[in-house]
Amino acid sequence: MLRSFLLLVSPLLMSFCDGVCFMCPEICRCSQKSITCNSATESLKSRTHSRLVLNYISLKIISTHSFDGLKGVKRIEIAQSTSVETIEKEAFNNLLNVSDISIQNTRSLVHIHKWAFNHLPNLKYLSISNTGIGVFPDLTSIFSLESDFILEICDNLNLRSIPTNAFIGMTSEITTMQVSHNWIQGCNLHGSGILRIIIDISIIIEYIH
Repeated sequence: MLRSFLLLVSPLLMSFCDGVCFMCPEICRCSQKSITCNSATESLKSRTHSRLVLNYISLKIISTHSFDGLKGVKRIEIAQSTSVETIEKEAFNNLLNVSDISIQNTRSLVHIHKWAFNHLPNLKYLSISNTGIGVFPDLTSIFSLESDFILEICDNLNLRSIPTNAFIGMTSEITTMQVSHNWIQGCNLHGSGILRIIIDISIIIEYIH
C-alpha cells in the first residue's frame, strides 16, 4: 500500500535523496535526466512564481533550454548540489524578466559552456560562486540592458585567469565585478566595460590591465 502511494505521489517530490531531497519547482517538469522550466510548463499553473529555488539537484547536466522563455520568474537560485557537473549552451535562454541568477555551492560544477547564459536583457546580478570551474565562463551573449550590473565570481579555487574580451556582450552599461577567494593569477580587462572591481580577500591577483 505504501509503495503504491509513493508511486502516485506528485512529481514535485523527486526521489533524488541522499540525506536531503531535491524538490522540483511547481512550474517546472523534472525527471531523473532533466529539468525543464519554460513558458509551456509555467503556463500550466495559475499561480505565478517570481522565484525559482533549486537546491540539491542530483542531475549531472543542466541541459540546453532548461530555463527558457519564462515570463513571471525574476530570480533563479541553484545551490547545494554535489552532482551538477555541466551547464550546457543556452541553458538559461531568453529570460526576459529574470534579474538575478545565482549558482552557488556546486563544487562538482566544472563546465559552463559558451552561451550558457543567452539573451537576458533584464539581468542585473549574476553570481557563480563556490564551484569547481577552472575556465572563466563565457558571458558574452547575456546582452543585459541594465545599468549597474553586478557580476560576482567568488570561491572558485580552480579558476586561474580571466581571458581578454571576457565581458564584451555581457552588458552595455556600468559593471561591477566582485572577485574574492579565487586563485586568479592574471586578467586583462582592457576595453571590457568593467568600471569597478571589488577584490575582497582574493588569494592572488598578479596583474590587472
